[in-house]
Amino acid sequence: MTPNEFKAWFDGFTEAFEGRIPTKAQWGRIKDRVATCGVGVGASGTSYAQVRNASSNQIGTGGLAAFNSVQAMNDLGRADAKALAS
Repeated sequence: MTPNEFKAWFDGFTEAFEGRIPTKAQWGRIKDRVATCGVGVGASGTSYAQVRNASSNQIGTGGLAAFNSVQAMNDLGRADAKALAS
């Protein structure tokens, strides 16, 4: 994961908070993501690779743009936060 992709994940993750402060589970996920900064599976069960492949499969159909890793990571962060909300 690049620094830009991490920032996008973090932005999406924090945008999905239902309150102003993350839950313990969400905070744990942030710490895990910072510690590894790798291509892992999100709490939602969706991996970065799955998001990338889903977007890549649409390239060239209907004039869609090329894969955008920053948008993919933003979406994954949002899904992670929602899966951990409680």
